[in-house]
Amino acid sequence: MICAHDYEAYVERAVRSALEQEGMPPGSVEVIVVDDGSTDRTPQLLAGFGDRIRVIRQANQGAAVATNTGIAASRGAYVSLLDADDEWLPDRLRRVVDLLERRPEVGLVHGDMVVVDGAGEVLHPSMLQWSGVPASSGRVLGEYLRDNQATTSAITLRGDLARALPPAPAWMSCRDWWLAAQVAARHEIAVADGPVARYRVHGANGFAFGHGDPQAELRLLERAVRVRRLLLRTLDLASVPLPELAAAWSHHVMAMDLVAQRRGRPVDDLLAVDDADRAEADARLREALDRRDRDPAGAARAAVAALAADPGRADAFSLFHDLAAAAGAAPVPPPAIRRAVLGRLRGELAARAHALPLEQLLGRWQQLEQQRGLVDAALGPAPVGAGDRDRGLDAVAAALASADRGDDVAAARSLVAALCHNPADAHAQFALQAAVGRLGGRPAPPRDAAARERLSGPRPPAVDDARAFVAIALADELAADPGLLRAWAEAFDGGDDATLAVYAPGRTPGDAQAQVLAALDAAGLSADDDRDMTLIAAAHPDPGVEARLAGDALALLGRARAAGALGGLPPLATPEALRERARRRWDHDGAGRPLSVAIKICAPRWAGAESWGDLHFARAVADELRRRGHRAIVQVIEEWDDPDGRACDVALHLRGLDAYVPRDDEVSVLWCISHPERVTPAECDRYDVAFSASPRHAAELSRRTRRPVLALPQATDPTVFFPDPDPAHARDVVFVGNSRRTVRPIVRDLLPTDLDVAIWGRDWEPYVDRRHLAGEHLPNDAVRRAYTSAGVVLNDHWDDMRAQGFVSNRVFDALACGATVVSDDVPELDELLPGAVLRYRARDDLHATLRRELADPEGRRERGARARELVLARHTFAARVDTLLDAVAPRVRAGAARG
Repeated sequence: MICAHDYEAYVERAVRSALEQEGMPPGSVEVIVVDDGSTDRTPQLLAGFGDRIRVIRQANQGAAVATNTGIAASRGAYVSLLDADDEWLPDRLRRVVDLLERRPEVGLVHGDMVVVDGAGEVLHPSMLQWSGVPASSGRVLGEYLRDNQATTSAITLRGDLARALPPAPAWMSCRDWWLAAQVAARHEIAVADGPVARYRVHGANGFAFGHGDPQAELRLLERAVRVRRLLLRTLDLASVPLPELAAAWSHHVMAMDLVAQRRGRPVDDLLAVDDADRAEADARLREALDRRDRDPAGAARAAVAALAADPGRADAFSLFHDLAAAAGAAPVPPPAIRRAVLGRLRGELAARAHALPLEQLLGRWQQLEQQRGLVDAALGPAPVGAGDRDRGLDAVAAALASADRGDDVAAARSLVAALCHNPADAHAQFALQAAVGRLGGRPAPPRDAAARERLSGPRPPAVDDARAFVAIALADELAADPGLLRAWAEAFDGGDDATLAVYAPGRTPGDAQAQVLAALDAAGLSADDDRDMTLIAAAHPDPGVEARLAGDALALLGRARAAGALGGLPPLATPEALRERARRRWDHDGAGRPLSVAIKICAPRWAGAESWGDLHFARAVADELRRRGHRAIVQVIEEWDDPDGRACDVALHLRGLDAYVPRDDEVSVLWCISHPERVTPAECDRYDVAFSASPRHAAELSRRTRRPVLALPQATDPTVFFPDPDPAHARDVVFVGNSRRTVRPIVRDLLPTDLDVAIWGRDWEPYVDRRHLAGEHLPNDAVRRAYTSAGVVLNDHWDDMRAQGFVSNRVFDALACGATVVSDDVPELDELLPGAVLRYRARDDLHATLRRELADPEGRRERGARARELVLARHTFAARVDTLLDAVAPRVRAGAARG
């Protein structure tokens, strides 16, 4: 019986090898070919054999269904299988039929094969050796539960038995394993002496055993897990000794672990369990419990069938383990059960952390970590409850106090306890590494100082030797309105710590100087005025120069908001407003002196930190603090406990994935900007001041904390995000964001579409047509050009952020560029940005909104201008730093570390 699908290159040889068998009586061999929907010349080639073969044609349904069809149509005493790209050796049938005639207890015979290439040249004389597969005879179901040993073109089984077996499921391409295992559950299996066929390796099946191709090997392993699960739950396992059954189950568990680890996906995705599976597991477990006393072996077999249906059933595994162990075998627990056991062992180790010798404690913890890594690879990271997170933070706080006293042994003990409670606590991980290193006399690992300076250092000033308070004025505006210079002169005199930087874009230095001198004269001021003024001329407008100027300045001397990067500066035109703005700078925002602020972000190290959104967030906060005269440093997790940070007045933690534990001798501020589900009330209570980027989340936390949690939304940096059109980025729709290894909902709702779409981000290739992929990374200056030039910018939120009312900073950035933004539905969008963002709820709604907006460019421009004005008035990092400094300055002034 031959299955063929598009094998015109080989099918004739396969058919001839079956027709030309030696030593068989005339007319004793019926050749059935199932043509499984071939689209090449296979049907014509088969027709050339005339009535010497029987051809059954069907729509393409796969090898398993084709095999089922052929077996059902067979009439012989024996059924022999042959793939359409292989060939039988001339005496194949005679040898296996003789064996079956002599041994009635045997239900299936298979044998070795010679491995050949597409042209028929021998690659290896033995496929069994080439593939590393054993060949076992007798009642060998236990071995077939581990792995298949029989290959299609080498199989012959009794005809009545073949036609009585349950058909292979359509998804099961390895129908040889199915047939062999089904027979092994009922009869003996025999292996013929010597090769019986020629197995062909070519382009279509060259990696049938995964040789040389890791992805092919992984696919085979994944398939084997599915097949083995089905066999364990459906076959009669009565002939399998319990040690063999335990070994087969353990092999299955290890295969599940390996597939999940290499796929980077939880094993739950690989072996989904539905209500029917759970009901089957319940029934098989009831059977096992009923048979436990009178038939322990039968009970164990029913228990493993329950586990195959639902691998997370701890009660089924416990029963199977006890019964198999009594027979001298100890099966490996499946990942879900190992996770529960590991949780209990971690809790016990945390309780004994201060009683065990440190070396033993560290060894036990490392063993548990290795096991946790395997289980997490299989199931995905385990969720950590709020209680465990809080207990872990308590242990980290105790460890930091011990380290401050120089007791690194006690610190290491507490940190192991912290990691037992919350294995993902990155602060504890780095702190433990440092404590153990100090105990061993090892220096701290080198830090990437160059990356730190490049990614977090202050941007170069545009105004050299400027005084404390800097304002920018546009030369053209001063020429048209000399009263602005009079207001400056009334606000400041030569002794004041203030600088006016006059920017003259599009002018030579000589022309700019003449223009400013004329403006001074018109204002009644002398060119020798002793107030500090500097002139910056540029032959052409330069967004980069303007951004640096805006980064130096705290105000715009003008009556209306400027365009471009200077638009974030508040326009001030009266002496009183200018003087008040300067007083805040001179008073260091109420602190009375420059503050030093350590901004803690959740990137583990500087290597790779650029891909973390909170780095860009932190840089914007740091730049704003620096231009006000404060000192700001940004620290990744491995630096959180470094002396530089500890010497700062204020620790500002931008809370994302990981929790920072503040010290008693610093003013501490928590600002939750993402992952709100990880923040507990007890964590907030560790800080002097706590903020959340969501008003809703802040209110919910405040009901459960000792101090109120205040709302402080995300923001934009208008020196980075401003209108900057670029024809190279002109697209109908732009989305900037990584795929997160799935099809994000807004992209799923957008595609397919005939609109000109540009998606920027990583890991989109498996999910999106390549014509929509613009690139993996955009630097911030290019992001603003993409936003400005797009017809519409799309935005979405993490599920937990949307549920808790967090508005993405992408919204503020895009609006600051004057873009039209369409976002998923978060009610806080209208509360924070009334009328500025278009929300959608369903796919049709999204497409209708896009069509409407793209058809109305004038309406988009008007909405973009209004939205930009709203963002610049309320939602810049300057406004956020005002709030932060208002909160911490009184504490610093009073010298209070804790409120």
